Amino acid sequence: MVFQYKITIIGNRRYILSSELISETGAPRESFQFTQPFTLELRNEEGKPQWTIRENPDYNPETDHIDHRYIIEYDPLEPTIEEIEAKCREKIKHQLQNGLPDLILANRDNPENLAKALCDRAKELEKETP
Repeated sequence: MVFQYKITIIGNRRYILSSELISETGAPRESFQFTQPFTLELRNEEGKPQWTIRENPDYNPETDHIDHRYIIEYDPLEPTIEEIEAKCREKIKHQLQNGLPDLILANRDNPENLAKALCDRAKELEKETP
C-alpha cells in the first residue's frame, strides 16, 4: 500500500494536512509517500495542523525502511494573538449575554444605571478572562 501525505508549509515547517491511499500495491516512490497511513489526529479542535514532517538526516536508502525517510513530530501551531483575543472576546460576549436578562430586570427603571451596570460587568469579565 502507498499513502500520500498532503503537506503545507507554515513558517519554516512542513505540516501534515492529510494522508490518502493512492495505491493498493507497490512501494513509495515520490516525496511524502509512506506504506502506512497516519493514524493520529492531524488537526486540533480549532482545525490547525499538529504534526510536522522533515527529512531524516540519518536515513540510508540502502539499509533503512522507506518509511524512515522522514521524521514526524508533534509540533502544534500556536494560536495567533488575534485568535487568542477573538476567543477571549467571544467568551466575554457569551458570559455577558447570559447575565443580560438579570441586569436588565435589575435596572429596568433606570436606563443610566443599566448602561453603567453593563459596562461594569464587561470590565469585570475582561479582568476575569485570561
